[in-house]
Amino acid sequence: MKKFIIKRYVDKLSIQDIDNFAKSNNILLDNEEINYIYNFVKNNWQNILNDNDLIITEIRKKFSGNKANDMEKLYFEYKNKYKNFLNN
Repeated sequence: MKKFIIKRYVDKLSIQDIDNFAKSNNILLDNEEINYIYNFVKNNWQNILNDNDLIITEIRKKFSGNKANDMEKLYFEYKNKYKNFLNN
């Protein structure tokens, strides 16, 4: 059931949602970065839920410096925040 809910959310996700979420967390992305994240989430949402190493590798491959650190921190913050939902 939870995967169905998450899939529906991801299906409705927009590029603007990615940009707004990043901005609300003080991460400024250019259009290329926004499109990259959007496509990565759309195509890999199940891996995002389960494979921390893949996500960190992708973040480090595409982003550098403080932006990569901020994104990695944000990933783990939200993964921890919703862990009870994601693990049930």
